[in-house]
Amino acid sequence: MKMSRNKVLLFVSMIWLLISGTADGSCPVSSTAKNFGGKLLEEGGCLTVVDISEPQKLYGKITLDHLHRFCMESFKGGRLLSFTDSQKLQILAGVNFKKDPTSTILLHPGVRVFKTNITTKQDVFVEKCMQMETLNCMGYPYEYISTRNEKTSGMLYQCAEKKCCSNSDCDDTASLLTFESELLENVSDSSADAFCRCIEFNPTYLKWNLPAEHTYHCDHMKCDVFVCENDEYTDCKETRVKNCSYSLEAQSCKEFTYQVISEKELPYGNDCENRNYGESCVCPCGGTWTQWSIVSGTCGKVVSIRYRPRLDMVATNKSCDDAKASCCTETKDHFVVCDHYTYSKAEYEKFKAECEQHNGVVNASDAELVCVCFDDRQFGTFCENTFDACSEQKWCQNGGSCRNYKGSYRCDCMDNYSGENCTDIIKTCLSNAECMNGGICALLHSGKACKCTEGFAGANCELKIGKCKAHVCMNGASCLQVNNNTYKCDCSYNYEGTFCEEELSITEILIRLVKGNLTLHLVVIIIMLILLVICCISSFQVVFLFYLFYFQSIISAHRTLQKLMYDKLFGRAKRLRQKALDEHAAKQKSQQEELNSQSLSSSSVG
Repeated sequence: MKMSRNKVLLFVSMIWLLISGTADGSCPVSSTAKNFGGKLLEEGGCLTVVDISEPQKLYGKITLDHLHRFCMESFKGGRLLSFTDSQKLQILAGVNFKKDPTSTILLHPGVRVFKTNITTKQDVFVEKCMQMETLNCMGYPYEYISTRNEKTSGMLYQCAEKKCCSNSDCDDTASLLTFESELLENVSDSSADAFCRCIEFNPTYLKWNLPAEHTYHCDHMKCDVFVCENDEYTDCKETRVKNCSYSLEAQSCKEFTYQVISEKELPYGNDCENRNYGESCVCPCGGTWTQWSIVSGTCGKVVSIRYRPRLDMVATNKSCDDAKASCCTETKDHFVVCDHYTYSKAEYEKFKAECEQHNGVVNASDAELVCVCFDDRQFGTFCENTFDACSEQKWCQNGGSCRNYKGSYRCDCMDNYSGENCTDIIKTCLSNAECMNGGICALLHSGKACKCTEGFAGANCELKIGKCKAHVCMNGASCLQVNNNTYKCDCSYNYEGTFCEEELSITEILIRLVKGNLTLHLVVIIIMLILLVICCISSFQVVFLFYLFYFQSIISAHRTLQKLMYDKLFGRAKRLRQKALDEHAAKQKSQQEELNSQSLSSSSVG
């Protein structure tokens, strides 16, 4: 099962977090919610500087216990930071106290010291002697909060140096006090049994001073700040992913979305960066599909459809019942065998399975089933046979192309060639007068024939291929359907042409009437004979001359008609032939340009 691209990105991000140990986090000092000082430690964790008034507001007291309680309740993993010697001040390097950097800060060291009468001997390093010396010392118990958030006790010592160092000469220097912790410096004898003190801390030089006046009873603390040590807070982390989806913020579908790696940890984790969802996009499908419904047909090929709402519709609780045009659609075709069919459902399924086994497609009607082969080399009832006749030998001559056809072959001949193997040369006639609508006369073995242009048929290309339609014939002519595939227009006496689009002149109309009216000729001849019998001999010459003039007129009119019709037909045929030749030349030029373009494209790809 393959994971989606989004899941892979999220998985990689989580692995990175595990390898790196912990996510980059934030400290309270970077939050705008409170005005805490502090810094992020390099080894992880935070130092947070708190004003002494904060616990006083909550608890009314500021004892050591209350300071620690504030750290523990206010910050994740919080505990009071304690100092017993000045060396630990190095941890405060770079801390932002959010105060004037030149000012001195009264810092609570997080330690409570007790006075006792405990005396003991301790091995102490004496600088004057440059060695460890056993001295008489007074012990001062103290307590602080350990790293395990437990109150822990310890002992600080105030020792008197000897006037003489071991194994060395004595001098007159008075005895000095030395301390295990500087916190014992300047502690007056009048100090309470338990005391706390504030250290004058200089953040610039990381040094402290311990004057006696900053020693107080722990219930009356007068320090400025104290320091909490706490864990860092997880920031919001997201990955921008290119995936068109619905954005609640934008109230539309956008091209980018965001995968959340980690949520912002309250209250001091940082928010995610401002999101950029990119451009608008077409909302993808969401929700569930509706049931299939039949769109068309009850027998044979039936089309069914179902709908699925888009993500913006899901977000706004819209359904496809009211807005099908906005939904995603899916259609499927299936075949329904009805009772009047000549085959049963089982027979259809069996035929279909056998046909599709050979990559055929079933063409079904109510009377028969036909397996259509899409590979020209295949043939047979179920396309089960394969024969490549064109590969046997070169059947088609004179540039003809071979194509397989039902176990045999067919030749598609070049212009001016015909026949089964394109061996017959098509010779053009001297005149195209007999071929209409741009047809070209060709000389075949069987005689003359018109090679019609596309859309025309008939011995003289006089028929238009197609069915009679309204207004196809012009100028009041009627359309006559010659057969299932061709028709012609029956023109009135004063129009001609395939669609009766050409109007005849008066002379052409009279000649057509005389030429085509045999009854008129017979009537005139009979009248002349009657006049010849009835009239006298003297009138015979007049009648004879009239009769001779009439026949001369008929002959002259017939010749004029022949000339007009020949000139008209030949001229029109010549124009149509030239038009057909021009179109053919243009078509060949276009095909050649397309072949050249394909050749250039193939060269570029290579």
